Amino acid sequence: MKSLKKRLVNLIMIILVTFIMLLFSEFIIRLLYKDSMVLFPRYHTDVKYGEFTIRRVRPNMKYIHRSIDGNFDFVSNNKGFRNEEDIEYPKSDDEIRILCIGDSNILGYEVKQSQVITTVIKDLHEKNQKPYKITVINTGVSGTGTAEQLVFLKNEGFKYKPDYVVLGFFKNDFRNNQISKLYKVESDSLVVDNLTYAPGTKIQNFIYKFKIVKFLGENSYLYAFAFNTVWEGVANIRYKKAWERVANIRYKKASEKEKVESAEYVLETRKIFSNYDILLMKKLIEDMYSFCQKIDAPLIIIDFPEVDLSSSILPELVNDFRDNSDTLFYANDLKEDFLSLPKVHVKNGYRHVSEETHHLFANKIINFIDSD
Repeated sequence: MKSLKKRLVNLIMIILVTFIMLLFSEFIIRLLYKDSMVLFPRYHTDVKYGEFTIRRVRPNMKYIHRSIDGNFDFVSNNKGFRNEEDIEYPKSDDEIRILCIGDSNILGYEVKQSQVITTVIKDLHEKNQKPYKITVINTGVSGTGTAEQLVFLKNEGFKYKPDYVVLGFFKNDFRNNQISKLYKVESDSLVVDNLTYAPGTKIQNFIYKFKIVKFLGENSYLYAFAFNTVWEGVANIRYKKAWERVANIRYKKASEKEKVESAEYVLETRKIFSNYDILLMKKLIEDMYSFCQKIDAPLIIIDFPEVDLSSSILPELVNDFRDNSDTLFYANDLKEDFLSLPKVHVKNGYRHVSEETHHLFANKIINFIDSD
């Protein structure tokens, strides 16, 4: 009896000491990193679209992103889209649908639900009192590239019968296309290379069964520090493997200089892109535009600017983007528009485009649609 009591006391002491240590660690992390860290939990899950299995935002979620820049509320519907209302495949005769695809910039990673591009487009339409209904669908998923977005469009997005498709493009899409390995270029043609890419979803499907994990993700800097460290480490390993594969296997005709550049830039934001980077992106954009033409949905491409306000589109690809879209909002043509905004990117955090930039592009899209 005394032995059992002693064990129980020891267990309580261990739990208490562990709790105090965690609280102390939380305090230290907040003290050191509160101004620079973000609480941006990733709410991803896997989903099957046709033969493919890729990522989407977890359905039926309400959550908050927190940083020194503010709190940004999110709502996802029953399909994981950043829409408050559920949207079914059929649409009414007087309804115009705009399907927005892209990564965290189109999703609005550091923008409130009421200020994200898709909400603003709908609000502008209602203010203009047009004689037709408009539905704007935000299918953005953070971390995805053009390859995943093409998979979604061809296997799921078209089912919503979009009248317009909006692609939000950002320069890290080159990187994400390599990591996913969903498509490759063979004999100058784009072909499917892999049917599955849903990194981290199995562990997320498990941990989010426990409500405490969601609470920690949105409130604990210690948890965010640990989670982001692991996540970024795994992402860098995947990127390195993808680049090694490109340099040594797929693109055998690459020069030795390109192969060295590929190896040197695997773990940083590159200023040099290989011929295969450019070729793969060219083919993905061509295929996306071809598919949009088949479903009779004009393709609008938003060129989200980098922090220095330069274009995310490589100079070698500008004509390809222009030729394979119905309109391109090219960042280098919008310098005056950007300079007129209070801020183009969020000042701290992850430096995503700001709500002012979402408003800017929303206005351009609604003007294009009204004139079409």
